Amino acid sequence: MKERYFTKLDQCFEVPFIATIYHFKGLETEPKTEPYDFWHFLYVCDGEIETETSNGKTIMKRGDVAFRAPGEVHKVSTSGFMNSEVIILSFICESPLMEYFHEKKILSLSHEERDLLLKTTAMGVKLFDVIADNSEQFVGCKLKDTATKASLQLLKNSIERLLLMLYVRTNDFGIIEQLKKESTRKKYEELIGECIDFMRENITEMLTTEQIARRLSVSTSTLKKAFSDEMGKGIMHYFSDMKLEKAKEMMEDGTSTFSMIADALGYSSPNHFYCAFKAKTGMSPSAYSKAHFGKKKKSHDESSGK
Repeated sequence: MKERYFTKLDQCFEVPFIATIYHFKGLETEPKTEPYDFWHFLYVCDGEIETETSNGKTIMKRGDVAFRAPGEVHKVSTSGFMNSEVIILSFICESPLMEYFHEKKILSLSHEERDLLLKTTAMGVKLFDVIADNSEQFVGCKLKDTATKASLQLLKNSIERLLLMLYVRTNDFGIIEQLKKESTRKKYEELIGECIDFMRENITEMLTTEQIARRLSVSTSTLKKAFSDEMGKGIMHYFSDMKLEKAKEMMEDGTSTFSMIADALGYSSPNHFYCAFKAKTGMSPSAYSKAHFGKKKKSHDESSGK
């Protein structure tokens, strides 16, 4: 029997316990200011709040994220909290990578991370009951009797995934951003391939960038940027070069006059073709044909004395 190779998949972030999961909307009283032995994840959905730790005060605005380490005393100002929407998630995680979040002070979530957080919070609200702060025995969230092990594992996985996504995206490795760039590049390459094929199939026409964009069902600005980024030149510049390369092939074949070539490639006049060809090659069509193919053709520049 052949030996199989297995790769061990280590877990960077493991969240074995969750303490609280709150979604505050205009709360009448602020959370208590106490040192806890677990991590606090604070996210501002809307509005603006002021937080305070031993290192000073920090203003957090919409979309901002802050982590508070176990044992760190922190306070949220009452004035800002009244008109703000905030998510507070607290949990235990002993991964040494968590210190990275504490050092970053303030981070921002991407759209994908924000959506995951909102879904995770909504999930937590269904699984836990919030215990009032005036309770003498407990504080935080109590698991509902209806909660299942599968639902709790899904919640655990969602929190761990959120931490992992945020860490990878904001860390120097930038793996997720790199993957996104590679995905965008692949889409660009496919789009450019379709664009070039379309121009090649319609080389006898005088196309515009707008016509090509409509044919490919993309915006003109997207097509221009994609083409320029990938090919290093504009679409019309590339199309003009394509026409002139085709003109050279027709010259070498020797069966068409320059006027016929100009007409076949969609130029408005033989003179238009002459000017475009000379601008590109530095030679008139007849001089280029004679130099490269040893043939002298009847052309617009000969008949006009050029």
